[in-house]
Parts: sequence; C-alpha cells; structure tokens
Amino acid sequence: MNTLLQRAYRERRRTLVAAGLAFLAGYIFYMKFNGYIHGMPIPVFTGLFYGFFVGLAALAMGVFLPNLRFTVEVIALSRLLFAIFVWQVPELGQQLLDSPLINATIVVGGAYLLNKLIRTQEQWYNVIVGWLDDTQGRFQDQLRVTPIPVLERKPVSQPARSLAA
Repeated sequence: MNTLLQRAYRERRRTLVAAGLAFLAGYIFYMKFNGYIHGMPIPVFTGLFYGFFVGLAALAMGVFLPNLRFTVEVIALSRLLFAIFVWQVPELGQQLLDSPLINATIVVGGAYLLNKLIRTQEQWYNVIVGWLDDTQGRFQDQLRVTPIPVLERKPVSQPARSLAA
C-alpha cells in the first residue's frame, strides 16, 4: 500500500498537467453553450468533469502502467489542440466531434505525432519529461528561463547632483 501511495505522489505533476489540459479542452468544447448545471456555467462544469476524470485516469496510468505514463500528457495536449480546432472551425469541427470514432482517431493520432515530435527533439524531451518525473529537484537548472540579452534592462546612469543647489 505504501508503494502505491509513493507512486501516486511521484505522479502528481503529470496528473495535474493532464487534468489542467483536459479542463481547458472541456471548457473550449462547450464554450458556445449558455446555461447552468448545479449553479455553474456549462463550460466550467464540463471542464471540471473532464479534468477530474482525466486526472483520475492519469493517476491510475502512472501508478499501474508506468511504462505508458508519458502518453497521458500528449493525449491531453492533443485533445486540447483538437478542441481549439473545433472552436476555430465550427462547421467541420462539430461534424468531427459528433463521430466518436473519428474523434478518438484524431486525438490518438495527434498524440502519436506529438509524441514522435517531442521525442525527436532531445532537448524538449529531457526538459518536459524531466520536469514531470522530477520529485527530487534534479532538473531545476534546466527549467530556469535565461533572459534575452537584448531585452535586459540596463541601469541608467544619472549625473551626480550637488547638495548645495
């Protein structure tokens, strides 16, 4: 039992990232609906619903199927990108959304392509997966944003003022 709790603790970042992306996807899918469910706007309710259940699935995947855990965030990201597509191209997007087979094929196919893209870029892969898997603080140096030299503020030198004036 203690080992399962330790695994669940280690998967906290991945779970939160997947749940957050799922919340955004659920919110975007239902933005066009007005109304309330249990006192919440429909987009917020569905976003919370998506986020909760995707978060549970992500946690279960990380604990019980650790070799497949990287697929959780790429599927959530693919779902978010699909939601943005449906929002931007509503005529075609709604038809794709209404067919569960096409919907799932697009999301899983997009996740496969994203996974391949991220894995071919070794620097991205090390930073993203390193941060999600890091519970010991080993990747903190890689995640620091270095300032762009052009945009750095330089102190303005002012002429010295005399106190006598």
